[in-house]
Amino acid sequence: ERKLQDSLDLTGTDYWQRTPWLLAIQTGDVQRAELLLHAGARSEARGRGGKTPLAYAAECDHADMLRWLLAQGEDIEGTNDGGDTALIAAAEWGAVACVKLLLERGANVLAQNDIPYRAIEQTDDPVVVKLLLEAGEDICVLDGEMRAKLSGVNKVAAPSVSPQEYLRARHRRFGRSNPEPIDEPFWQHMICTRESAYHGRQRFERGEKS
Repeated sequence: ERKLQDSLDLTGTDYWQRTPWLLAIQTGDVQRAELLLHAGARSEARGRGGKTPLAYAAECDHADMLRWLLAQGEDIEGTNDGGDTALIAAAEWGAVACVKLLLERGANVLAQNDIPYRAIEQTDDPVVVKLLLEAGEDICVLDGEMRAKLSGVNKVAAPSVSPQEYLRARHRRFGRSNPEPIDEPFWQHMICTRESAYHGRQRFERGEKS
């Protein structure tokens, strides 16, 4: 360790303000991080934007490194300059193993950053969303696209649509009673595929069939 201290600048940083210790964390090398820490590396070092050691481990899904850092006393609710916790960082990057570990260790699932967004609003990974919901998040926060992913709506086979069926149903029309079942294959197609009106028009006006 003494030789390491003499031969390496433990406080030097790169363009992203990462010290050797933060780089070891980002690569998931627990042994190297431990060696640098014992040699005098500053555990309070932060990367650009105040990025925390836990966030470096979490966004790369290095669960072993994350576990080691927590054992060293790193604050599980520590934030960067924008208010992102390690849980928010892990959720944003779809780091399932680290999301699970952080939740097991008591990370606040409702913590918000400065926008303000919570972890569930920063992820597009259904597995991460399910973990957050199981930990107490509110499903009402989810947008329609994510709800469709979770419910499997976007996996429903779209009905076959002919050009004639498209032409018949391409404009909106109102029913005569409420409720009134309306069986239009083109409308069913648009619901199942979640295509926009623009893409639906492009598809069928080119003569393409689904």
